[in-house]
Amino acid sequence: MKDFPKKLVIPLIVTLWAGLYNTPLLTMWQDPSDVVFFGFLYTLTYHKTRNSIGILVAYLLNENPLWWVISSMFKPYEGIAFQVFLVVRVLVCLTCLIILLLRKLKA
Repeated sequence: MKDFPKKLVIPLIVTLWAGLYNTPLLTMWQDPSDVVFFGFLYTLTYHKTRNSIGILVAYLLNENPLWWVISSMFKPYEGIAFQVFLVVRVLVCLTCLIILLLRKLKA
C-alpha cells in the first residue's frame, strides 16, 4: 500500500482492524470507540515500527475472550485461572513498559 496516500491508507487499515474485532459478535455489546482506538493504535504502531509480531502479541494479551476460553480448560477453577492469567498478562505488560522507558531514557 506504499503507492496509496497515507490519508487514505490509515483510515482503511483502521476499518479493516475494526472488521476483525470479534467481541461485538460474541457479546452483542458494541463499543465503536474501543474498536477505532485499537484499530488506530495498531495501525500507528505498525506504521512506526513495521513490527507485526509485536502488534499480534499486544492483541493477544488484550483479548479477554481468548483468555476466558483458555481458562475454561481448568475446570472447576476457571475463575481462578482467569485471574492468574490476568495477573501474568499485567506483569508482562508492565515489564515491557519498563523496558521501553529504560530504552527511551538511555537514548
